[in-house]
Amino acid sequence: MSIHAEGSTGMAPRPAGSPAARAGAHAARKPRHLPPLKGMWLSSEFQPCVHAAAIDKLHLRIACAFLGDANFERRELTFGRLRAAVYWTCLPAFLAAEGYRMLGCIGFDTPFQKEVVPIRVSNLRLGPDSWLEVPCSAHVFAAGARGRVAIAFSSENDSGVSVEVLGRDGTQELLDRWKEYARRHHPLRGKVIQPSGETVETERAYGWDDLFLPAAVKAALRRLTDGRLHSDPTALAELGIRRRRGVLLYGPPGTGKTLIGKILARHLAATFLWTTPRHLATAAQICEVLELARLLAPAVLFLEDLDVLAEDRATCRHAVALGELMNQLDGGRGDHDILTIGTTNRLDVVETALRNRPGRFDRLIEIPPPDDASRLAFLARRFAGHDVRSEDLAWLSVRARGRTGAEIEELANSVLLRALERAGAQGDAVDAGGFRIERALLAAALGTAASRRRTGLGFGAARAAAAP
Repeated sequence: MSIHAEGSTGMAPRPAGSPAARAGAHAARKPRHLPPLKGMWLSSEFQPCVHAAAIDKLHLRIACAFLGDANFERRELTFGRLRAAVYWTCLPAFLAAEGYRMLGCIGFDTPFQKEVVPIRVSNLRLGPDSWLEVPCSAHVFAAGARGRVAIAFSSENDSGVSVEVLGRDGTQELLDRWKEYARRHHPLRGKVIQPSGETVETERAYGWDDLFLPAAVKAALRRLTDGRLHSDPTALAELGIRRRRGVLLYGPPGTGKTLIGKILARHLAATFLWTTPRHLATAAQICEVLELARLLAPAVLFLEDLDVLAEDRATCRHAVALGELMNQLDGGRGDHDILTIGTTNRLDVVETALRNRPGRFDRLIEIPPPDDASRLAFLARRFAGHDVRSEDLAWLSVRARGRTGAEIEELANSVLLRALERAGAQGDAVDAGGFRIERALLAAALGTAASRRRTGLGFGAARAAAAP
């Protein structure tokens, strides 16, 4: 019988250098951490490689290679077309001011991003000879002392432009500095524009002499041009005075509220953002308009026909948009130098919390029809160059009492058309001295205007229909 040592297998001893001996020795050394060869396991060194390969969009894969790290920071915002055009226009100078060198600028064949192509931009027409570029697919790669950064613009439709800032760190701070640079150096300073980008063109330059209203009302309006735009923010803050404020102009149709906007646009040393109800139809549009006003500050935000949007909440058809407007006016980010001017023909239907709330509309200014003095002054200027007695003008002015400026303009046009028809019927030529206008001609035009009001025709009828 053979005798074996404890633990012996009963087999003959293996030579020390044999393959079986070496394998047995390796199996005896049990590692502390052995990843399983099943499922998925990634080391910290291998994770960036997998993340980079898993990125589906080409611009992000290029950014990953450019930044040298798959775990980059990414900040994404959506701008309206005009705001995106402002940031795009300011980008080269901003990067240069920050010490960056642009190393590449490319586009992609969106939406699939399978191929690198030249950048794509569309043109935003500001005026007859003024344009801004809106980036549709543009990706800028730059390097500087702070590291590398990639900035991507992409747009699939006209609703907005997506902007991404990608970097290893500090992307939010870079975005904040870019915003501030654009606010200080944007190309729209002093322009009168709509949120869609079009400049507001007027047939001529209007001034205060074109506005025929009671002297006290004109004085209140003129004080708006002597307001706090461009005031020292530090001094105002020490006094507890906000730079952001609002004025609501109200009165019947035709009293000159839109004309006041044109006059203020010419006399206020600020960018003038002119909006109508179509620019404020949704909460998203309202947010974009107010963000645009903050970017362009010092700015005047002119909200025409505010009652269309801001009806009382009990009957409002635009409750969500109205809530956004009140929140933006009252609790907007920061205290920017913005004067908000609203106009309405129907003050009684405007939401009470909007019109009677300091911080939204601090002042209400009634725009009434012309008084006796301003009405007579308007008629005298309208009939300047024609042969008409001052007594007859005074007679017409008294009988036009209570009419708005638009109604008086309509009446004066009627008088001149009658004079033109009479001259044509008599075969008379119109000389440099104008027409001879008698009281009978004034009375005939006045009678026709009164008849049109009674039968529901003309400007006066429209005003009567709009009255509560």
